[in-house]
Amino acid sequence: MGRKLNTTLPSLRTNPHSQSPNLPLLYDKEQWYRDNQSNAYNRRHAARQAPELHLGDSVYIKDLGRPGSVAAQHHNPWSYIVLTDQGTVRRNRSHLVATDASGQSQSDSMTPKTPTPVPRAVSPAVSGSTPTVAEPSSPGRPQVTRSFHQRNLTFRSL
Repeated sequence: MGRKLNTTLPSLRTNPHSQSPNLPLLYDKEQWYRDNQSNAYNRRHAARQAPELHLGDSVYIKDLGRPGSVAAQHHNPWSYIVLTDQGTVRRNRSHLVATDASGQSQSDSMTPKTPTPVPRAVSPAVSGSTPTVAEPSSPGRPQVTRSFHQRNLTFRSL
């Protein structure tokens, strides 16, 4: 604890645990544990530093939902003064998405515009068996029946 304990309990004067810890060594060890834990967390969750924004960069403000441009860097860490069409605002870097001049975010420009078709999975046909489909008994709810069992496979049809 770093100080002499005042107690009414009797104790030996030569108590081996009465020594104060080496505080600089203790602080260094605690800092090492903190750094080690933060590095492990960042590695596990793929955390990374956002790139720094420069004067005049086009940004999209997430919470306002509108574009703007960086007017200045605020004295608080990771804060920027952003000029929008409705005035100036101060925002943290986490609320700003860097965009190119056309207003498209830089992460969106790397993704293709048209979706690529995904091939459908084709199940192998079992020869000699035709699945049967049961007619629904009520118009609102289809009935599920087992069509056949073969080679330890169970197929269902609606």
